[in-house]
Amino acid sequence: MPKTLLGLMYSTGQGIRQNDAEAVKWFRKAAEQGHTKAQFNLGVLYDKGQGVAQSSSEAEKWYTKAAERGDVDAQTSLGPKWYRKAAEQGDAEAQYNLGLSYANGHGVEQSDTEAVKWYRKAAEQGYAPAQNNLGRKYAEGEGVEQSDAEAVKWFRKAAEQGNETAQRNLDRFDEFYKDKYEENAGRNCSDKGSSIATIKAIDSVKQTLPFNNEFVGVVTNYLGDCTHRVSGYVDSRLGNGMKVRRSFYAEVKYIRFSKVRGGWGVKDLKMSIQ
Repeated sequence: MPKTLLGLMYSTGQGIRQNDAEAVKWFRKAAEQGHTKAQFNLGVLYDKGQGVAQSSSEAEKWYTKAAERGDVDAQTSLGPKWYRKAAEQGDAEAQYNLGLSYANGHGVEQSDTEAVKWYRKAAEQGYAPAQNNLGRKYAEGEGVEQSDAEAVKWFRKAAEQGNETAQRNLDRFDEFYKDKYEENAGRNCSDKGSSIATIKAIDSVKQTLPFNNEFVGVVTNYLGDCTHRVSGYVDSRLGNGMKVRRSFYAEVKYIRFSKVRGGWGVKDLKMSIQ
């Protein structure tokens, strides 16, 4: 049985009783023969002090041996110098970590532009922490031209993957735009809300009246204060084939147009059908 595999079995307890000391023994045998993954795994055990006395220098020694043979996990474990090697091989986590290093100036000269560059590479691979951090750079205009739309775009992508930090960032944006757009609602709702008011009113009629409905003479008027009046007639075809005409009247009021959530929010809808 390959020594590296035996080391993994002892390390994880797969098919054999878990034993870190035995894992170290077999990883070392394989590592000394030049097996890259065994070198990395031996470094991990030294790093954590599992099955062997903790030693950062020994961990770095074995990480370096594996990194020099192209092991992405080892390169990532060694920090900024090696993040680049892993990042250039397309590893999203390494790209994210390299972005963090540039953002904070850890091990490299601080550069928001380089941070954005590497965050974007990881974000485009779907790595949620990078998507969130890229959103922050757009929100703050660091290393990239400030853009609320781009910030929201990347926050949303990360939030959809369950990233809680991105969800909080989205919520903060939503509150900001709620206040901003409520202040300016009057200039928007007269032209943007008319067609939506009509649709909302018709949907409400459909939910109220049975059978099939044919709408005729629907008129929408803006009353001010983000309120629209929708009136008209609807022909309801009954089960026996007869038609019954009824008039309806609705007032639809909106609260805001949200740049984050999208669409108009209906605050109140009053419906009357005769």
